Amino acid sequence: MVMFMLIREARPEDKPFIEEIARLTWDGEDYLARVFDEWLEDGGFYALEVDGKVVGTAKLTILPGKVGWLEGLRVHPDYRGRGYGRKLHNFMLGLGERLAREGKIEALEFATYFLSRESIAMAKRDGFYIKAKFFNFGAKVADFEPEEPEKIEPGMEDLTLGVIPVGLKFLHRSHESFEWLKAKA
Repeated sequence: MVMFMLIREARPEDKPFIEEIARLTWDGEDYLARVFDEWLEDGGFYALEVDGKVVGTAKLTILPGKVGWLEGLRVHPDYRGRGYGRKLHNFMLGLGERLAREGKIEALEFATYFLSRESIAMAKRDGFYIKAKFFNFGAKVADFEPEEPEKIEPGMEDLTLGVIPVGLKFLHRSHESFEWLKAKA
């Protein structure tokens, strides 16, 4: 059975397909559905289509310091194990190479769950290496009453690590990243 596969820029009408992928990923805790509109507006957001159905997705965001940040690579569970993840990954690497030739980025980076063996192995085969490991802790609290946040103006001296964690992205510590952070976070 011949299948037609296409990787293209994501479109508004892809939202239900991507919401389905998110619902079936990480026990429904995937963030893709929440960031769909923002990613669509930002650009660099791609959909993998098989026979007219969106079954995969990936995003490349340009961060301060000319870092191409890979994120959101997902394949619908019914289509996993068929090489679609590798095809999306290779497409994103090609996009990164093109952006590097154009002088728009100088590095490609991403973060993944430490037990995502397939993702880590695939990246290592392509020359990626582990730069740092972070642990993200959380707890569910039934009657949590958040305090009113206090506006602070952090300075570079508050950023002691070489990277600045921003959700699931990690910016390189620099004045450019700091300004980006103040504008977007």
